[in-house]
Amino acid sequence: LCIKFPAVAQGVLLWAVGLATGDDFVSSASYATLTPCILGIARVIAKSHRSARTSVTDLATVFLKQKVASSREMSYQQSKSLKEQCIRLMIWLIVLGEAPSVFTTIKEIIKSNESILDSSLLRYFISGVLEVLGVGRVQTLEISQSTAITLSRLLCLKYCSRALNAAYFEYKANLHLLLRYLVKKRVESTEYLSLSLTLKKVYSIS
Repeated sequence: LCIKFPAVAQGVLLWAVGLATGDDFVSSASYATLTPCILGIARVIAKSHRSARTSVTDLATVFLKQKVASSREMSYQQSKSLKEQCIRLMIWLIVLGEAPSVFTTIKEIIKSNESILDSSLLRYFISGVLEVLGVGRVQTLEISQSTAITLSRLLCLKYCSRALNAAYFEYKANLHLLLRYLVKKRVESTEYLSLSLTLKKVYSIS
């Protein structure tokens, strides 16, 4: 029904957001088993209904922001796995053409509270971004102006540059390919010129 009818899909997303933002859900025994199912349904809805993708982004954001303490019902590894599933949903939205809104959302999450997205999760996200953009695989990158601007805003955050400049980030070579593309890209915007200069400085791009 979620695949065929947009109204049903939107209703399911509203129910999911209401459930996820409830006071008792995070601490309930069903959280660890129900959350992957909800995120899986959201992935299907995003593919089937373009109009629902903003709501899917909002749902993924709700789950990313949740603080889940390790307990008898939920281990740290399970909690991290659910966060990674949220990240994969965000990356799936990028594949579906929602890159500017996803990059803006991730930037706002980091600016509101850096602890929500720890360094390892941020690197996990960026490695996924590099993969879906085809960095290191395609001969010529094709990134829209709006995507370039919103991605550059994210990458210019100090928290982001610290995480990605870490010596053990295994996709650093591809990251630098992307950064060189962003720095050289022509965008008629004074803001983008400033972003390009910041990228060159914080990532030591020649």
